[in-house]
Amino acid sequence: MPHPLLAPALAACLLVAASGGTSAAVSPEAVGPILVEAIDRADDSCWRDPEKASRYAADRLERNGFDVVREELGEKLSEEGYVLYFGVIAERSGGSCSGTLHIFLSKPTWREGERGEHTVGPDTSRVSAPKSADQHVLGRLRSFIEQL
Repeated sequence: MPHPLLAPALAACLLVAASGGTSAAVSPEAVGPILVEAIDRADDSCWRDPEKASRYAADRLERNGFDVVREELGEKLSEEGYVLYFGVIAERSGGSCSGTLHIFLSKPTWREGERGEHTVGPDTSRVSAPKSADQHVLGRLRSFIEQL
């Protein structure tokens, strides 16, 4: 079952202009647990292995000292943790895949009863690949995580 913030998070990411990287350095101690969430909106096998990308991101985060949760933790995650969202929106045209990759780290916040988001990123890039976006996604995930 997708995370309840999945659709709003992807919509928010789509509204933000392209950026060269994360907006601020983040320490594992300050972030708390991170859930990794892949959003696959690629058609015609333009992104063949979102699960591999999720495992890759989780492994990279753990190597950098972050606490990764492998399953939804409900209240604990929504109160204490972040979600690393990344998604590909692409389609095949003329034999190659083209579209957009969005990556960002987000945490729901509450202030005076109003819900908001603390977001690190986004990293938005164009995808153009003859076969699939897989290698592009892995490279951008590596860069994004290394900049945290």
